[in-house]
Amino acid sequence: MSFVHQLQVGYFGPPFDARTEADFPLANCLAVLREYNATVPADAQVTIREPVKGSDARGWYVAEIDAHHIVYKRGIVTCPYLTTKYSKTALAFIAWLQARLECSIYSEDEGRFLTPVELVPKTPFLDQIVELAKASTGALATKSSEQVAGS
Repeated sequence: MSFVHQLQVGYFGPPFDARTEADFPLANCLAVLREYNATVPADAQVTIREPVKGSDARGWYVAEIDAHHIVYKRGIVTCPYLTTKYSKTALAFIAWLQARLECSIYSEDEGRFLTPVELVPKTPFLDQIVELAKASTGALATKSSEQVAGS
């Protein structure tokens, strides 16, 4: 099992963006997806879903990256970028889309807006997991030592 981490890219409206969802309707989203694919190599393209499926209330499944859905809803594109590894295609697409639309990137996981520079992982995901495991193991060893000393 893997968790899918997603970023939202689009017009969140004031005070975050001068533009609102009305400035980026579904038809424009599909046109921008096609434009992106026309500008990047085949191995960096998104798979566009036509016809799109969904509804205004739940969002529209417009494309996918690495078999994960890209969903458009009310001027916002929700895109997977991290599963068991960072998706280079997703990170490139998100950065391109933000630059193309001059809009915002929001991370629900972090509860804040991000800059394109913050999208680039500073250390490989595996290294982060190894460091986390070491820290956890060290904390457990310290806790065990304290419990033994206290008995």
